[in-house]
Amino acid sequence: MLTCNEDELFKFVLKVAKHTIVDRHRKDLADREVMAMATWIHKSSRLVEKGDRPISFNRLRQILTDYDCIFAHPEGKGNRINISRPNKAPRGRWTRRVPDFMTQVAYGDEGRDVQKNTVSKIRKDLHLDEEHGIDSKTFYDGASVSPSDFIVKYRKTLSRLARL
Repeated sequence: MLTCNEDELFKFVLKVAKHTIVDRHRKDLADREVMAMATWIHKSSRLVEKGDRPISFNRLRQILTDYDCIFAHPEGKGNRINISRPNKAPRGRWTRRVPDFMTQVAYGDEGRDVQKNTVSKIRKDLHLDEEHGIDSKTFYDGASVSPSDFIVKYRKTLSRLARL
């Protein structure tokens, strides 16, 4: 996951496009450019952290509230809780409203730990998982801003470049 801001990324891309990332007067320009790109990506990124862990419902509620989630207890089901998150996907003028992300899980009370398989279900159902650009470090610790769709799409390629 990239740890740089958009300005740094923009300046880097400009240097790459202009071929000014390395001295152009030496031979093996292409090889040196690739190595310079790999070095920059390595310095400006961190590994994706995967996996869930048990967490108190109170802490989980705080995290999910930061993602604009709404909590509701369904009638007649005292030990369940509904959690919904607005789907902020862009839509055109004539596009129908996109449905929100929703899940329902068992609920004990605010102090009880939510088991990791339940946390995984919540994250998957609400699109707050690695597949949707929010790794565990970002989710649990607020580590960094989620990557753009471009980064998510080309994560494997960027990772391979960073290992050169």
